[in-house]
Amino acid sequence: PPERPEPRLHYLRVREIANDLNIEGVWALDLGCGPGRDSIYLADAYPEMQWVGLDIHGAWEALNAAAHARPNLHFVRASALHLPFGAEQFDFVYSYGVLHHVKEPERAFHQLIRVLAPGAPFAFYLYEIHEHAGWKRAAVGWVSALRRLTTRLPRALLYGLCWLAS
Repeated sequence: PPERPEPRLHYLRVREIANDLNIEGVWALDLGCGPGRDSIYLADAYPEMQWVGLDIHGAWEALNAAAHARPNLHFVRASALHLPFGAEQFDFVYSYGVLHHVKEPERAFHQLIRVLAPGAPFAFYLYEIHEHAGWKRAAVGWVSALRRLTTRLPRALLYGLCWLAS
């Protein structure tokens, strides 16, 4: 199979958004960095800024090695629901595909706003429409319809169904 082109499409979108927002300042946060690919890309793309990748899980040895190679990159293990930073500490916050997976998305969003400096931009991605990939768009539509049903089920029934499915 052909290799996936780099940088991936979402990197280009993030770079475009960041350029449109004219991000500047000293500190930026990648909320929910996962394996750190976006944090690494953004730290390389914006070397004048200090980037903090935050996630509750992660491949910490690999993340620490990546941070060691980049003086402007730092990783923190923490929850999006309890950000370990003071108010208004970040000049830019980025979050790709995270908030819709957090147990309390609204609370996580308020944490994001709390650590963001007044007037500073943020960019976050929730679900993609997949307009160029029909099967992905259909899958997202099916999952969205299923979610409308499952969110109305009693928790015990939902857990039972999940147990059966797994």
